[in-house]
Formats: sequence, structure tokens, C-alpha cells
Amino acid sequence: MKRQLDEKKGISEGYRNEIRYTLPGRWPELSNRHTEQAVALASGQADEFVELVENHPRRKLWDEIEKERGQIVAERFQLEKDWAQYIRFLRTHNNVVLAEIREAERGGIGSR
Repeated sequence: MKRQLDEKKGISEGYRNEIRYTLPGRWPELSNRHTEQAVALASGQADEFVELVENHPRRKLWDEIEKERGQIVAERFQLEKDWAQYIRFLRTHNNVVLAEIREAERGGIGSR
């Protein structure tokens, strides 16, 4: 499962980077996003940014991969949760068995 998640993450990052590198192609000022021009451009033309990103050919693929990653993460979380419950059950079971053994050694309840 971890391998699947890592593969999906790599693919997702590749698609995201393709989309991200499109922006400086359209607006070279974004090469350094900390400049005043980049901030002004991002705040003044935000609608164009959004449109460019949303209409990018890789956007749908990126969304699909992110959805798959989300499903894998949810499945992994459920498995970890089930495992934790199983471990708690085993600990409780062991505590009950040990208590019964101690009680039997003392000649108490359940001793033969």
C-alpha cells in the first residue's frame, strides 16, 4: 500500500509541476514569486491564473490521481484503526487471562 501511495504521489507531483511550470511561461515575472511584480501580478490577475490552471490539459489527470491518493490514504487509515483495535483487544484478553491465572494460583475463583 505504501508503494502504491508513493507511486501516486510521484505521478501527482509530476502533473502538478507541469501545471506549475506553465505559469512562468505565461508570466515570466513569476520565476521569483517573492518580487513585488509577482505579488502584484498574482493579486491583479488571479482570475487568469485560476483559468489557466483549471483549463490545463493535465488538470483532470492530476485531479484523478489526487482522488486515488485520497482513497488509498482513507483505506490505509481504516486498516491502521482496525489494527489498533485488534491490538487493544489482544492486550485486554491477555490481561484477563493473566488475572485468571493469578487467581487460580492463589486458589481463588476458577481454580480446580
